[in-house]
Amino acid sequence: MENRPKYEAQLNDFDPQVRREALDKLLDLVERRLIALPEPVSSVNLHSHTFYSYNGYGYSPTAFAWKARLAGLAVAGVVDFDVLDAVDEFLEAARRLGLKACAGLETRIFVPEYGDREINSPGEPGISYHMGAGFTSSSVKNGGFLAGMKTAAQSRNRAILERVNPYLAPAELDYERDVLPLTPNGNATERHLCMAYDARAAEVFPEDAARAKFWAEKLKEGEDRIQGILNDPAALQG
Repeated sequence: MENRPKYEAQLNDFDPQVRREALDKLLDLVERRLIALPEPVSSVNLHSHTFYSYNGYGYSPTAFAWKARLAGLAVAGVVDFDVLDAVDEFLEAARRLGLKACAGLETRIFVPEYGDREINSPGEPGISYHMGAGFTSSSVKNGGFLAGMKTAAQSRNRAILERVNPYLAPAELDYERDVLPLTPNGNATERHLCMAYDARAAEVFPEDAARAKFWAEKLKEGEDRIQGILNDPAALQG
């Protein structure tokens, strides 16, 4: 249908102008009744991350708004980790699509008093996830606080990489070269580290058998199990 797959793919381009023009084209198809948007149902999704932190499908804020509208969601919301980068674009796309929307962020803190107990992050004693919702703009009065959150998150990632690189040699990563390009505004997450290590191992060990042996040893898993998920990025990175 008149380049619909092409336009939908362009919704995830890192260039915001390309995303904007792709939505224009899709809305034109809607206007011409070549794409039908369903009536909203009762389902909602108020907790989605975009590619400004990490999205397993690489969805931009505009792409998530489009997918939510196609699914007939009553309300949709984005909550990227540590940044408000998606807010303006998502709310604008939602407005154009007639989608009820909300926007915020998600972050995590360490609570020393509960350092030996799980709070709401399985397997991570002392870690508590917190949400902020109801933002109407990516611009906030205390912008320095947000900048500090992003800086702290990136420092944590770099520290993880420094510890993991020696263990995963020869599939080491360079943060600037291998990790930061995976997200538009440099707000990489641990998930991006997993993605980058997966890709780097595929470069170092192009043969499936050698790569399966590498991951089986490093992850302390059976080779048969690794073979079964070797080309399933979500399963292997998980």
